[in-house]
Amino acid sequence: MSTTNNNIWLFGDSFTAGQPEDPPAASLSWFRQVHAKISQTLRKDIDLHNFSATGSSIEYTFKNILQAIPHMQPGDFAIFQLTQSSRRWFVKDRPDWGNIHMHEGYNLHDIKPVVTAIDMYKEHLQDDLNDQALYQSFIGFCNYIASIKRLRYVIIPGFPEAHIEGIPVMPHVEVLGNLTKISTEEFGSDPDEHTNLWKQIMIKKWQGCDQRLNHLSPENHEQVAYRVYETLMTGMKLDLISGFKKDCVNLDNWKETNKGNIYNHVLSIDEDGNVRDPDGDIVNTMQASHWWEAMKK
Repeated sequence: MSTTNNNIWLFGDSFTAGQPEDPPAASLSWFRQVHAKISQTLRKDIDLHNFSATGSSIEYTFKNILQAIPHMQPGDFAIFQLTQSSRRWFVKDRPDWGNIHMHEGYNLHDIKPVVTAIDMYKEHLQDDLNDQALYQSFIGFCNYIASIKRLRYVIIPGFPEAHIEGIPVMPHVEVLGNLTKISTEEFGSDPDEHTNLWKQIMIKKWQGCDQRLNHLSPENHEQVAYRVYETLMTGMKLDLISGFKKDCVNLDNWKETNKGNIYNHVLSIDEDGNVRDPDGDIVNTMQASHWWEAMKK
C-alpha cells in the first residue's frame, strides 16, 4: 500500500463499493468524482484506497480502518460511510453477507449449522439497543481516529438510523439526511408511491440486482460528489436532503438505467426481468452480484 502521495481513505458498503474499471459508468461514481475534484484542486496525485464492500457490516469496516491506520498521514482525506446497525459479519470469508435480513445471503452457506445459528441469533438475540450501541460507538471511533491522525474527513449516514438528540454525527460539521433516502426517492417522493414502484422494479424487473451505480442515478452521483467535496475542503455542512433528483426511475426507463453498470456490462436482463449470464442462462441475485469476481478468476 503506497503512501507516498496524499491519500483518500474510503470505507463503507454498496453505496461506496468500487465497480470494475471497464464500464464507462464506473468513473461516474460519486467517490471517484470526489477523488478527481480533490486531485484537480490540489494539483497533485491523490491515491484512492477503497475498502468498501457490498452488503458489509460495521465490524468489517472497523477491521479495514484498523488495517489502514498505520498508513494514514496528516492531511489525508477520509470518507466513513455508515452502514446499517443491524448487519453482522458472521461469515468471515463473505463480508457481503452482512445484511442478515436479506434473502439469498448467509442462508446459502454450505455449513447448515452456521445458517441455523444465525437464524437463532435473529430470532432470539438481536436487539435494537445493542445494534445502536455498536453504531454510536463506531461513530465515536471514526471521529477519534480522524482527530488523532489529523485527517480531513466526513462521516456519511447510509441509512435512516436513529441518532441521539444533541449528539451530532460529527462534532464540528452538521450532517443532514442519508444516502438511502436519496436512493429510494428516485422511485418517487411519496413514501407509498416509491415503495410500490421500488418493489415492481427492484424485485420483479431487476430481480434484486440494483442496476443503478451504487444505488444512485448519475445526476445524484454528481450532487453527492459536489457536497462531499465541499465538506472535505471547506468544512461546510453536508446536506443529503435538499436538491436531489427524485421520481427519475420508472416503468418506462428501468432498462435504460446506468447501461454501463456492472450487471449490464457482464450480464443482461431480458424482457421478463430475468438476469442472464453471457451464455444466456438465468442466474440468481447472489450469483449476479458476484458475477464480475467470478469472471475475473
